[in-house]
Amino acid sequence: MAKGTGELKPYNLDRQRPQKEWLGVSDWKSALDENARVYGQELEELIVSNPNGLDPLFVMAVMKRESSFDHEAVSAVGAVGLMQIMPQTAKALGLRFIYEPDYLEEARYLLAHERKLRAQAWAVIEDIRSKDQVELASRAHLLMKEAFEAKEKRVRLFQRYKKDVR
Repeated sequence: MAKGTGELKPYNLDRQRPQKEWLGVSDWKSALDENARVYGQELEELIVSNPNGLDPLFVMAVMKRESSFDHEAVSAVGAVGLMQIMPQTAKALGLRFIYEPDYLEEARYLLAHERKLRAQAWAVIEDIRSKDQVELASRAHLLMKEAFEAKEKRVRLFQRYKKDVR
C-alpha cells in the first residue's frame, strides 16, 4: 500500500531500462535451476535472433510452471511440450511439425462430453429434495456412470497420444 493513502501502490511491469539491454547479458541464467539451464542457451539464441521484447526469465517461468522443463510433457487435455501448447494454438501461431493424430479429436469430444454429463448429473442431484425422488437419483447415477465411461475412453486415448508424442 502507498503510505498513508490506504491504496495499493501500482506495480509497473515495464522495465526502467531499454528492453534489449539484457540481450547480451546472461545474468538471468543464474536464476535458473539445473533443469532450466539446459534450455537457457537455446532460448537466448532464439530471443537474440527474433527480438520480440520477451524477457527470457518470463519464458522460463512459463516452461517451469507448464511442464517442469519436460519437453515430452503432454497434459490431460492434449497440450504438448515445454510451454504446453495445444495443437490448434500451435497451428494458429504458424508452428510446423504439429502431431495431431485422428483420435485426438475423439479424445477432445470425450472430454467435453464427460464434462457435460457430470454437469447434468450434478444438476439432477441438486433437484433431488427428498428420498421419494428415486427416479431423479437413478437418472443422476446413470449420467455419472456414463461420464466415468467417457473418462476411461478419453484417458486411454490421451495415454496413447502421450506415448505417440514421445
